[in-house]
Amino acid sequence: MNKEKRVNGQGAVFYSESNKKWIAKIQVGTDNNGNPIIKRFSSTKSKSEATKKLEEFKRKILINEHSSNKAILNDYIENWLELYQKPKVKATTRHRDVTAFENHIRHTIGHMKLKDIDVQVVQNLINSEKTVMPIRLLRRLIVC
Repeated sequence: MNKEKRVNGQGAVFYSESNKKWIAKIQVGTDNNGNPIIKRFSSTKSKSEATKKLEEFKRKILINEHSSNKAILNDYIENWLELYQKPKVKATTRHRDVTAFENHIRHTIGHMKLKDIDVQVVQNLINSEKTVMPIRLLRRLIVC
């Protein structure tokens, strides 16, 4: 059986023999001591039902995070850099990303509302910054 590894942040789905249930779980953050906060879902019926519950939860979280029509890209990236990226990367990576944000995004599209940023906006930024900033880094910051 070929077991496919899930990408980080995607969650896990497995069968618990002791509980006779399919379990889906995902880390939603860390507490003040650095311990993971885990959200669990279970289903006695099938793996797909547990996966469906997990995907629905992730979709709701994503919608809530971006639901404000007034959310600005600068605020979103600053929040992401501080809460999600800072604890997980080396200082040099963080410095590179913060510098890229300050030099290439903050004053170009950073003022835009998240709901107004689409593929065309990002492509225009990539085209205008191609010689100065690696595309991979730009995508990493904007897609967070």
